[in-house]
Amino acid sequence: MSINKNCKQCQKEFTVTDDDLAFYKKISPTFAGMTYEIPAPTLCPVDRSRERQSYRNMRSLYKRKCDATGETIYSIFPENAPFPVYKTDHWWSDKWDPMQYGQDYDFSKKFFDQFKELMAKVPQISRFEFSNENCDYCNGLANNRDCYLSFNLDYCENVFYLTDARETKDSIDCLGLKGCELCYECIRCADCYNLNYSIRCASCSDSYFLSDCRSCKNCIGCANLTNAEYQIFNKKVVPEEFEKKKKELESREGVEAFRPEFEKFQLQFPKKYYYGHSNENFSGDDIRNSKNSHVVYFADDVENCNYCNYVFGAKDCMDYDIFGGNSHHIYNCVATGENCSYDAFCWGCWRNSSNNYYCSTIDSSKNCFGCVGIKHKEYCLLNKQYSKEEYESLVAKIIEKMKNDGEWGEFFPSQNSPFAFNETLAYEYYPLEKDELAKRGLRFKEPEDNIPKVEKMIGDADTLPSTISETSEDVLGWAIKCKESGRPFVIQGAEYVFYKNKNLPLPRFHPEIRHQKRVAMRNPYLLWHRQCMCEESGHGHPSSAEATDGKEGKCKTEFETTYAPERPEKIYCESCYQKSVI
Repeated sequence: MSINKNCKQCQKEFTVTDDDLAFYKKISPTFAGMTYEIPAPTLCPVDRSRERQSYRNMRSLYKRKCDATGETIYSIFPENAPFPVYKTDHWWSDKWDPMQYGQDYDFSKKFFDQFKELMAKVPQISRFEFSNENCDYCNGLANNRDCYLSFNLDYCENVFYLTDARETKDSIDCLGLKGCELCYECIRCADCYNLNYSIRCASCSDSYFLSDCRSCKNCIGCANLTNAEYQIFNKKVVPEEFEKKKKELESREGVEAFRPEFEKFQLQFPKKYYYGHSNENFSGDDIRNSKNSHVVYFADDVENCNYCNYVFGAKDCMDYDIFGGNSHHIYNCVATGENCSYDAFCWGCWRNSSNNYYCSTIDSSKNCFGCVGIKHKEYCLLNKQYSKEEYESLVAKIIEKMKNDGEWGEFFPSQNSPFAFNETLAYEYYPLEKDELAKRGLRFKEPEDNIPKVEKMIGDADTLPSTISETSEDVLGWAIKCKESGRPFVIQGAEYVFYKNKNLPLPRFHPEIRHQKRVAMRNPYLLWHRQCMCEESGHGHPSSAEATDGKEGKCKTEFETTYAPERPEKIYCESCYQKSVI
């Protein structure tokens, strides 16, 4: 039977469903002939994800020395990190042995304390990146080239200030792109070309300020359009009128005046209760080609997965943040994949790893417990090698001790994370105020900036020229003081060329502030139970038989949505939304 519990962290009630309980039983491990059941969680889904993602620093980079080679590198760990930090190619090499840091298990101490001791000794990889070229100022990326201050990328080229992007090139200041080119300030868009200031669009091109549009070209300020061209505010215009309005958007004043006008206009049109397509039996947001998956966000091709975020190509997983890649039966892990299975409570478990518990940054390993930084190993505990029989016997005793200490079934405590809370994805997805962080024993790090060595500091960003045509290349030697945070930033050469070619005004805000503004435009990763707001005629609402005056009543379809009830948007079920799209 389902269980109602109160979160030990926030005290809010949450439900552990029958399906959840069946999953815990299915993945419970057996050691020395005894099955050790994974218990129901003590934290609500939000606090479980918050705890996992407190171990994922994606965007904070530090200039420091590699502790192996002495070279200057950029790392997610500062110079004063409690452990050695190696540049990526050295960390992956066979020039060091993580097994030399192995330690015996001490049954007089708690497991999490011993794991923290091991973490303080084993070298960490400077950044999470594989097979990249000229991407030194990035993190969480693979198979990219010529990228700058971008994060969570795959197969991208020449992009600046992007987060969560795949197969995208020549784009700046975007969030959540796939298969795009020459895009600027776009959020959750796919297969778009030369699109600007837009959100939730697909296959659109040469347009500005679009919302929820499909296959549109040469449009400005439009919402919910399909296969449209030369439209402004959803009205057909001649090409000359389009070009005139486009010219106005080349200046800072033009963009700033148009933005609120567009925001007000697009609220007239309904929003589908979630963003995505081709799903069956699901809940969450930003989901595609998935089924039997609930409370899932930013996911593609997942099946039987619950409480997951940024997972692709996974099956039969729960409480899983970041990665996937043909992985299955993953539980309470972050940054784990590809081709992984039956891993639990891991932070960074990579490539063909299976049956691992409480491990960090391991690769191609299986049947390991409490290990850090190992590669191609089996039957290891706290980085020490054992026989299969010794390993299983010892792990069985350790789990019994962890059960008595209240540790078995829990993820690593956020207090032990090597990162300050506001350096991590936990702060971005599920932020906490400083006073709440202090209550929870979590660190907050004030942002720091080294003043760049430049010829000139622009103290007021609004004094910059209004258009890029009025801006000389001298700006490349300047630092600009962010008009909101006061943090200085510079314009890169390739970035200047991008603005010049697209006739876009220079940004006035620090890149991190720009990212925060984009995140604020994306719906939160929280769900509210709501009813479709559609009252349009001709939609065949289930309530039509009860209606009077020949009018259909309000649609009675209910759903879970990331649109909070107090928000101004009109939220429709998928059927009503499709019937209302122009």
